[in-house]
Amino acid sequence: MMESLPLEINLLRICAQGLITTTYSKDVVEAVGNLLAVQGQQVSALPHALLMRTLNTTIKDVSDAFASRELVRSRPMRGTVHVTTAKDYHWMRLTLNHTHSPYNQRQMATHGVDEKILQDATEVAHGTIANAGGTITREELFKAWELNLSWSKNSAVPFRRIANILVWALDCNGDLAEGPLGKNQHYFIDATKLPAADSEESGFRIKQPGSKEGIAEVARRYIWGHGPVTVADLARWAGINKTVAWKAMEQASETAGLIRASIENSQLRPAVAPRSLQEAQKLFYLREELSQILADNEKATKQLMFLPAFDELHVGYHNRTCLTDRAGEKLICPSGNGMFRPIVIKDGRLIGVYPATLGLQWLALPDMQTEKEAKVAIETIKERMRW
Repeated sequence: MMESLPLEINLLRICAQGLITTTYSKDVVEAVGNLLAVQGQQVSALPHALLMRTLNTTIKDVSDAFASRELVRSRPMRGTVHVTTAKDYHWMRLTLNHTHSPYNQRQMATHGVDEKILQDATEVAHGTIANAGGTITREELFKAWELNLSWSKNSAVPFRRIANILVWALDCNGDLAEGPLGKNQHYFIDATKLPAADSEESGFRIKQPGSKEGIAEVARRYIWGHGPVTVADLARWAGINKTVAWKAMEQASETAGLIRASIENSQLRPAVAPRSLQEAQKLFYLREELSQILADNEKATKQLMFLPAFDELHVGYHNRTCLTDRAGEKLICPSGNGMFRPIVIKDGRLIGVYPATLGLQWLALPDMQTEKEAKVAIETIKERMRW
């Protein structure tokens, strides 16, 4: 059974994630960089997440950041869609996803997708993107493959299934990413044009895929933008095993500004370096300054917030009992299929959800003031999201 975490953990996470004025990012690109990677599975939810972490920004600011290639959408880890800064794209991909996942390998083998086909698909994709001025839609990409890959005409498998496998593979290889924002989609771009992992423009320079230094940097950035976090949190988020996560977090904790802590009497207390994975799994890693930030901004941290589906404050952790309980998780995802609803929190805890087709749904009937605050928060973000 998962240990129930104290409220303080979530309040500190709210501060770290840039959800209060004191820790807001100056723009949406910085907001993504602060978190290293932001869940991007639902295209319509992503702008909401970034606007909540910046001041006076609108959907246009998000669109401009993608249009200028400062932000990209891809699968840098676990095969799950995330948004990163362009400068973090290649080094992070090579650090965490430098080989095709076993699932992708099986899919490619099953459907006869070999290196020659991947090479041909890459050439077709890059040529089509270049001829179209730098961006193409998913439908345009799939059509170009269908027309130009002779292999596709002989396959008994529905071509769309093959095309999706090709997208995964070219993403993993660093050949294809998603950039400019369209209507409920992102346009594909040539990912080889983004800062190389070993270039001066890279967010962190690495020369070898899967390098220990790269994994330690992932851990450092994750701790910085998500902490307090545990070994299990990082392992789940980055798709690495717990031993690798522990060693990376320990290497990262040597960086100035990061500390270890343990829970004593429901409060975080400084902790010494663990001697084993078993000891490490009981610890939290976080920014040294967070406790003071929370002390200075407790009222702001506990204010009502309306966050999107798949927000990092919810999906960015293995243990999120400091945010909500089993009943709350059920409200967020009633069918247990991984499709999450937008959430409303107050005093650091989940109080309701907002599926657009159903309206506000509450864990417990709120008072009139709370209901009013929720409606104002929802309308405010809708206005910021309006073109």
